[in-house]
Amino acid sequence: MGGDGGTLALKRGFVRGTKEGQGPHKDAAKINSAERMHLLYTRCALSKELLCEPVVSCPLGYLYNKETLLSKLLGDGIDPAFAHIKLKELTTCRLTPNPAYKEQTTSSTSSSDYWGDIQSRAARYICPVTMIEMNGKNPFCVLVPSGRVVSTRAIKEVPDTLDGEQMVELFPSDDRREKMLEELLKTRKQAKKDRKSSKKNKRKSASKTDNGTDGRDGKKPKPTISATIGLAASNAAKLAAERVEQAKKQNRALAEVLNDGKNDESNKYLFISGNVRGYERC
Repeated sequence: MGGDGGTLALKRGFVRGTKEGQGPHKDAAKINSAERMHLLYTRCALSKELLCEPVVSCPLGYLYNKETLLSKLLGDGIDPAFAHIKLKELTTCRLTPNPAYKEQTTSSTSSSDYWGDIQSRAARYICPVTMIEMNGKNPFCVLVPSGRVVSTRAIKEVPDTLDGEQMVELFPSDDRREKMLEELLKTRKQAKKDRKSSKKNKRKSASKTDNGTDGRDGKKPKPTISATIGLAASNAAKLAAERVEQAKKQNRALAEVLNDGKNDESNKYLFISGNVRGYERC
């Protein structure tokens, strides 16, 4: 009937409860889930090493040791699962140390004993608002761009904690992660379009300035009414001056009279000569 190698335990009575979270294995499933969250909150998502400041987060809410991440991005290459990461989109996290945290080691070789030992330890970091430990039992988030790491409970209890910043949930569910990735790609695409449009407008503006146009279909600006009147007055004054010069050349006497008093002597002689001729007639 069992255990002797001659039968296979396929009856429902033998396999009942083997599904994760059901039957006699449900406690183990809970432990695995809690342990997974604890590892996410305490270790670098890339190297699996313990988080050590400086710590950075990506737009999808994962935490990394900054030095490890930079070395991968700039040199060694990075796993395709982290291909969404861009340097300019990383946020440096402002973590709040837990005063109760102490460096500890364990000598236990049993996985259950090891997990029990981990659970009994104080977490390295806490929420600065609610003082909740950052150990995976409670959801946390990072505020962008300041990088403050707080619990989501703090956002609910003290909405002013946001202070106009964007809240990025840490370690979201798979469904939530997919939505966040879609939003990230859309944002990048729109930003790329905006940059191209901005560069195009700058080139057009520079071209119009060089050609002396005012930006309306490449045409030069039309003169205003005041400018037209001023130009007409200037031309009229110039024409009048030319006519006076011509008249002065044709009539010597008029030229001497209009010479601004420079030829006063000749004017005097002209007056005397005129008077003498008057006497002669008498």
